[in-house]
Amino acid sequence: MSMIIQKTIDNAWDATLFRIIPKWVRPNHLTIAKIIFLPIIVLVFYFGNFWIALALFIIAALFDSIDGALARKRNLISPLGTWLDPFADKLLIVVAIILIYSFYPYKSFLMIVAIIEIAAIIISVIVHFGLKEVGIVKADWWGKIKLALQVAGVVLIILFIISGNLGILFLSAIILSVAIVFSLASIFNRIYIIIKK
Repeated sequence: MSMIIQKTIDNAWDATLFRIIPKWVRPNHLTIAKIIFLPIIVLVFYFGNFWIALALFIIAALFDSIDGALARKRNLISPLGTWLDPFADKLLIVVAIILIYSFYPYKSFLMIVAIIEIAAIIISVIVHFGLKEVGIVKADWWGKIKLALQVAGVVLIILFIISGNLGILFLSAIILSVAIVFSLASIFNRIYIIIKK
């Protein structure tokens, strides 16, 4: 089922966006662009342009789907990209949490999400640079669903900051709670794969 969803998304990007992306563009270029977006999002958010910050955050989050699909469709999967892409995703979420923290009343949810993501970043760096014999640990569906939930949670929080709607606030708390469960499952699955190797 998960492969069907991934192929459907990949085919949708291939039939639309990939027709205009030049052949010289590599998936890692998009991942680096996602990282470059971070200080721009911070500046825009800092100056109170929340709608623009929201749009930039969504674009940066979409790069996760686009760069992975591009790598698979054009057969450009690389060890660097396999590590850098999830690293950039985690960084995006941590930066977003830092930005929205002071505006959000359920700070414990944000703290837990941030701590888990920072732990995942540390594990990723240790595995990539310190445990070369482990090799590439590919992204799992726990992590992909976790990221989608985190992105949805952050989007809702920014919408709450803009609108003050308490329904949106409550929904963000539910989504972040579920994201925490998927985050933990993803980390334990990665540790299991590393130990098994």
